[in-house]
Amino acid sequence: MNHVKFGAYLIITYLIGQQLAYAANWPFLYAIVTLPGTFFHELMHYGAGLALGGHPYGFSVIPTWAPDGAMDSLGHVMVHPNWYNSASIGLAPFMLAPLTGLLLALATRTMNLIKIVLYLWGAAASWAACVPSPADFTIAAGYPQSWPLAVVLLGFSTWVTVRVVRMILRSVQ
Repeated sequence: MNHVKFGAYLIITYLIGQQLAYAANWPFLYAIVTLPGTFFHELMHYGAGLALGGHPYGFSVIPTWAPDGAMDSLGHVMVHPNWYNSASIGLAPFMLAPLTGLLLALATRTMNLIKIVLYLWGAAASWAACVPSPADFTIAAGYPQSWPLAVVLLGFSTWVTVRVVRMILRSVQ
């Protein structure tokens, strides 16, 4: 039964995450609803910059607006990318995938409706924030020689994600 519950929550999280993307038509509401994901997205950039010598600064989850009134970004972190860290810093949000799995696991382990809703909201926000922005891809593409390290780190993130999902599936039996 818990496998069915986990699968149902996974589908719900995916659908909520997709709806968050469509909610971008209402930028202020979108900024509020996705705030947890934006925080973790920027935190991944900050952590990768800190760990890899990118000297991060200017952490913000306050949206910026273009002169025409459109939302420019949900948040930002300034870094100093170089030949070995630019791809890893730019693609760091992909490492949010294990957080999504962990929040789904927590949702399956509780019967409290409020906690389930909060865990699914967090999972959907982290899932939506897991994809790097166009600006992130620009940073990642800045130094092609930085890609080998990024591939290793993304491989590690994938391995952690698989381990988390296996642990979750074993624990909810």
